Amino acid sequence: MSFLNGFMGNAKAQLKALAAAGSTSKRRASQGDAYEPVRLDFISAICAHRQWKTYFNDCLQDTESDEPLDAESVGRGDRSVVGQWLYGEASLRFGKLPSFDKLLDTHSQFHEEAARIAQMHQNGQRAEALALLRSGEYTRLSLKVMGLLGALADESARTQPGARLAPAPAQRAA
Repeated sequence: MSFLNGFMGNAKAQLKALAAAGSTSKRRASQGDAYEPVRLDFISAICAHRQWKTYFNDCLQDTESDEPLDAESVGRGDRSVVGQWLYGEASLRFGKLPSFDKLLDTHSQFHEEAARIAQMHQNGQRAEALALLRSGEYTRLSLKVMGLLGALADESARTQPGARLAPAPAQRAA
């Protein structure tokens, strides 16, 4: 867990780096469920997961939002930035590592739980949905996703020399 421990100490700076890098992807309308390739590193994946959680939390708490939550879309982990990366580049690069399948499964469970909360919210059970968001399986699964991303980063560092764990340092202009 050395990777995750180091990351958590610098989370605010990493969120800024992710926003600056513009790591979100755009869906290709002409190819159904095909997506632009998502290139992330482990820090960006953790940041993207945290940003999605913040967005989801904001949607649930905003009673005047014009943007309704679609439980079906929320439940599709393969549509999130992290999911696109996991099912794409990460699968090719890290799919044989021991924690990868567990990460895929946990990430999927996380989105299923988020969909359940979104459905409750849509059904008018807002207080119950917010309670589950704050202290239910959703929180436990979210922390587990981040922990497994850290474990996968540590495994890849041990088994794949040169694996990109974090963004490359910015080059200084001469």
